[in-house]
This record gives sequence, structure tokens and C-alpha cells, in this order.
Amino acid sequence: MQNSSSIIQYMPKSMVTITILLLLSSAASHAQFGVTDGFNNGYVWERGSAQEKKMYISGIGDGIMLQSVSVAAESGKLNPPSLYPKGVIVTDVVGEMDALYQDRSNIRIPIIFSYMYVVRKMKGATQPELDDAIVKLRRQANR
Repeated sequence: MQNSSSIIQYMPKSMVTITILLLLSSAASHAQFGVTDGFNNGYVWERGSAQEKKMYISGIGDGIMLQSVSVAAESGKLNPPSLYPKGVIVTDVVGEMDALYQDRSNIRIPIIFSYMYVVRKMKGATQPELDDAIVKLRRQANR
């Protein structure tokens, strides 16, 4: 079995250079478009299939619920607060997330913060509250 340095030795220099450039451009592209402050953003969301989006939202919800149950147990409460308003399901959240990211000025907002915004909206936040929140999220994501 050859080690990687001996394999590189047999590759033409131009091939090594191209490989390195491709790896660097891929990393730069991911850093520039798919991540904001270390969090996946709307560029990642857009590339997801319907099933992947549902699973992503379910994962966020599971994490929040796990934390809520843990806090509730520590405080002696038996029932943590509800994650979504009555009648809201994961596909409703996905649809709202899709709509949020249709506005290109929201594309760099991290998915987790978009999720929090959408849930806040679904729980009945007023339009002025939502307007203020989205302005803050955009400003933070585009700094």
C-alpha cells in the first residue's frame, strides 16, 4: 500500500495544483454562502429536499423540546411548554421557512434563527414585533 506522499509524487504538478485549488474554492464557497457565524443559513436550506427540510426542523424541535423537558424536570414542573401552537405541524414550519427565504434579503439568516422567527410568528407575534425582529436578524446576518 502506498502512502499519500508517494501517490502525490506520481501526479503531475498541474493535477496537484488543480486539486488543491478545487478544495480551497469549495471550502471558501461553503464558508461564504452556506454558513453565517458558524450556523447553516438559507443557502443550505434551499438545497435541501422536502424530506431533508422536515428532518432538519424536527431535529431543531427535538433539541428544543429536550432542553425544555430537562428544565421543567429540574424546576419540578411536569409539563414543559408546547413547542408549536395547537394544530401546527412540521410541514407548516417548513412552508413558512421556505417563504421566509424566498425574500433574498433573508438568505444569510441562520436556519436556527429563522426557525425561531417563524415559530414566533406562528404563536401570534404582532406585525411590528415581526418587522423589528426580521430587521435585527438581517442586520446580524449581514454584518
